[in-house]
Amino acid sequence: MHGDGKAILYSVILIFSCVAVAAVIIKTKAFGSLTSEVARKIVHIGVCNWYFIWRYSFESDVLAILGLLTAAVANTVVTVKSGNKRWGLTYYPLSIVFIIICTAYLKTGTYVSAGVAILGMGYGDGLAALFGRLCTEKNYKKLSKNMPHSQGKSLGGSLAFLVTVTVISMAFGFPFHLAVLIALAGALCEAYTPYGLDNFTVPGVLFIISTLLERI
Repeated sequence: MHGDGKAILYSVILIFSCVAVAAVIIKTKAFGSLTSEVARKIVHIGVCNWYFIWRYSFESDVLAILGLLTAAVANTVVTVKSGNKRWGLTYYPLSIVFIIICTAYLKTGTYVSAGVAILGMGYGDGLAALFGRLCTEKNYKKLSKNMPHSQGKSLGGSLAFLVTVTVISMAFGFPFHLAVLIALAGALCEAYTPYGLDNFTVPGVLFIISTLLERI
């Protein structure tokens, strides 16, 4: 099978695997009151691993972009039909399109900064939401407090984001002090982006900051 054909197949398998795991979690109510949130974030975190398919399997960035745009349209239709006012599922693939265009065509970033942005958003935001909910459920008073003047983002969630993105940045070769700077910029953006636009702004900020710091 051609490289792009394999990449498309891998993409479909990844998406359906994440959705299937989420469906099983919802059906079994495996996490009690947190079941719905865990299921959503399993998909959110799982699909960000598409970065590796893009990097190592796709030969055509055009096909990768078309796939993401298709996902954005499909997610928009689902959002409208369900009456859900959360547009994160639309912003998410669009943010990755922006990163791919910058990396592949504008030559303003690398696979490193793209990886930090895409995986940082997926794992960082996903684990932040889960840890924030857990702190509230367990009544960890200090960690469940909202960040000052934030859009309902908890201290515990922001801390989880900070740690996660720091680890991811270091895994891509950034020294600790620069990794913390990248993570801090992303955490502040995640906490203070209004109107639920963080699925677009956070990967953008992570990409820009890591691109700039990579040149140091």
